[in-house]
Formats: sequence, structure tokens, C-alpha cells
Amino acid sequence: MKKILLIIALSLCIFQMVVLATAIDIGSLAIDRDLNWASGNTNRIVKGNPANASGKITLVKIYAHSAMTGVEVATFHQVSTNVFTTRDNATIGNISAGYSQHVVSLNVEAGDYLGIHYTSGEMELTGTGQGEVGIWKLNDVDAIPCTSTTFVFSADCTFSLYGTGVTIPPQVTGVSATDGTYTDKVRITWNVASGATGYDIWRGSSWLDVGNVLTYDHTTAPAPTITHGSITASDGTSTAHVALSNTGASTNVGSSISYKVRAYNAAGDGPESATNAGYRGVGALTYQWYRSNVDGDSGYGSISGATASTYNDTAAPAPTITVGTASASDGTSSEHVTLSIAGESANIGAGRYYKCYHTAIGATPGYNTTPNRGYRSVGALTYQWQRSAADSDASYSNIDGGTTDPYNDTGAPENGDGRYYKCVENATGASQQVTNVDRGYRIAAGILWNGIVITKWNGITITKWNTK
Repeated sequence: MKKILLIIALSLCIFQMVVLATAIDIGSLAIDRDLNWASGNTNRIVKGNPANASGKITLVKIYAHSAMTGVEVATFHQVSTNVFTTRDNATIGNISAGYSQHVVSLNVEAGDYLGIHYTSGEMELTGTGQGEVGIWKLNDVDAIPCTSTTFVFSADCTFSLYGTGVTIPPQVTGVSATDGTYTDKVRITWNVASGATGYDIWRGSSWLDVGNVLTYDHTTAPAPTITHGSITASDGTSTAHVALSNTGASTNVGSSISYKVRAYNAAGDGPESATNAGYRGVGALTYQWYRSNVDGDSGYGSISGATASTYNDTAAPAPTITVGTASASDGTSSEHVTLSIAGESANIGAGRYYKCYHTAIGATPGYNTTPNRGYRSVGALTYQWQRSAADSDASYSNIDGGTTDPYNDTGAPENGDGRYYKCVENATGASQQVTNVDRGYRIAAGILWNGIVITKWNGITITKWNTK
């Protein structure tokens, strides 16, 4: 008797501990009772103590009067008064006489009942007249599992079949996804769900088990992007620079994703939370202009300081002057020396191709898709003729009014002495150029002396008698 009392006491202690530690219980206590029930009525459902909540039955306890074979247990949904359908079931097999407990995983809903089927053996029974609420039974068939099967009700009795388990977690609340707070991730947070041992998060297309945490960083959320826009490089609008402009460039946050969370434990998955959308942010757009080193779409190098959407490239190739060949007439006129240049020109700057490189934290950097060619313009060509002070290539000074091509130098020596000439050429934007040097002279005017005309031509005195 002492041994029996000890077993009962231990069972009650274990029961009490489990009840304190679990949220669901179902069935009638697995204790030693005054009667037993042989295997003739092999399908039995305990009416007393239906499941108090929904979740998972994780432990079933049985008190057998004698060894039992072919044991199966199940949770049953009551379709109508005596009609039942199996919700979930598990095979236990053979068990020894006395108390035993068995790990199972049975889905259960609040209001379900716990039942058993066995092939042979006897269970502990509390008989009629002791205030029990009754059982349902079905003889000589295996009704686990069954669908809409009618059982027979027996009042005022019960047997030793008991289950404990855990409820599924409640719906997760407080789900919040960041809106552009981070460039490298979306951070999702939520409130703790009681009884949860872990959480799943929906990332727009699939569930992911993130474990027992309350924060998740979605680092593979869609990255922010850069819209590169288009670029233009001016075609000769300035002699001092090529004007660069990048229009339509922008940064774009990552595509929005809808997130939701559900908690889980041994009982299964809780209901899904409300959704909340989030996205990755993006850093400020930066610019870096590049220029080709030839007049072609190749060989690019960065332009120092060119870090804005617009930039004037003063280092673009400058316009140039083709100086041409200067000449001064040799005695073609007694009134002037004719000055002229052949082949001179003012030339626009050499063309260069441009592209702009964009970066933004979080986004993939890159260039504008299509480079653009530009060049510097050139001003009109201007002239300033210069004449040597003597018949030598030295000591030049500007000729007043000598600013055209051609130009007649009436200030050349009347006596036919030679002078050296050159022309200074300018054009806005281009470097000044100076022509070659050329010597020229006038035909000297004739002098009448004693009836003789004396002239000088290229340093030679020529006389002609006056013939009347």
C-alpha cells in the first residue's frame, strides 16, 4: 500500500509540475483506479476535460491495468452528439502494465477530446456511480483514424488517459520595417509573442526561420539604384571651356518589400501578423567627369575637380591658329609694300569625348550610358603687322592700321630701302602666333637732275637721260 501511495504521490507531483509548465491539458488523469476495462471495447474517447486551448499535445499518459498491445491515441473533433472525426493520431505500440507516458505530436483544437484504441490488454477504469461524466466507445473495430463515425455513449464513468501540450503562439504584433533608414538592409522588428520558441518572417515571396529573435536584418532586400540620366558637352559655345551638363540623374531607394511575422513553438505556427512594408535607403549622388585623351570614345581619364552635375572644362584642348606664310612685295609699287599671308586660319579646339561616373552609398556605381563629344570654339582671327626699324631682321614695331590681310604699307621707305615684315596673329581662346619674316621694298621715286632721271631699285642706282 505504501508503494502504491508513493507512486500516486509522485504521479501527482509530476502532474502538478507539468500542468504548471504547459498550457493545454485534455482527458482524465492517468492514475490507478478501482476497476479495469478489458479489450472488448477497444475504441474509447474521454468525455471529461476536453482540450482547453488549441495547439499541440506533446505528451500522452496512460495507466494500464495489464500490458497492452497495438496502442494508438488520437484527438477527436465532435461532429455532432455522438459522431466524431479524428483530427490527428499517433501510434504508441505495446506498453507495460502501470503508469507510462509517451511523447507525441498531436494537433488539437479547443473543445477536442482524447481517445485510444488498443488490440489487447486492460485499462484502469472508474466505474459508474462515482460522478464521472462518461465516455464514448466503439467495440471491435479500429476507429483511429475515422471520419464522421458514430460512437456509443456510456455515462458516469472514465478511464486513465491524459494528455498535455502547448498552445500555438498568439499573433505577433508591432511588426515594423525601416523605410530607408539603412542603405545596406531593411531592419524588421516585432514584439515578443508569449510561448514562442522562434519566429518566421515573410520577405515578400517566402518564409524564413530566423530563430528566437525580435530583430531581423534583410541584407538582400532590393538595393537602391542610380538613374544616370544623359550628358551633354558643348559644341563650340565658348572659347574658354567645354560646358558639361548631366541632366536627369538621380538616386532611387530600393524597391519596397512587404514583411510579416509569425511565431512558432512545438505546437506549430501561430497566426500571421499584419504586414508592414520597408525599403533600403540610398546615399547622396556624387559625380566625377571623365575626358577622353583623344578625339574618340576611348582612353578616358578623370578631370580633377569635376565633381558636380555641371562643369566647365577649361582644360579641354584649346583652339589654335594656323599661322600661314607671310610675304612682302619686292618693288611692285612706288607707293607701298604689299603685305599678305597665305594659308592662315583660326581653328576650333580638338574634340574630346566625355562621360560622368556616378556613385551613391548602397547603390551600384556606374557611368552614363552614352558619352558625348564637345569642343571649344575660337574667336575671329586678327592681324597686327610689324616692320623692322632698319633693313635687318630686328627692332620691330607695330604698323599703325596694319590690321588686315592683305595690307599696303605706305610707310615703307620711299627711297626703296628694304624693310623686314612679320604679322602677329590672335584669336580669342587660342595662343598668339607670329608669322615668318619676309623682306620687302618700294620702287624709289625718280629725281630729275641736270636732265637725268635718277632712281634707286633694290639698292641699284639707275639713270636715264632725259630725251626731249
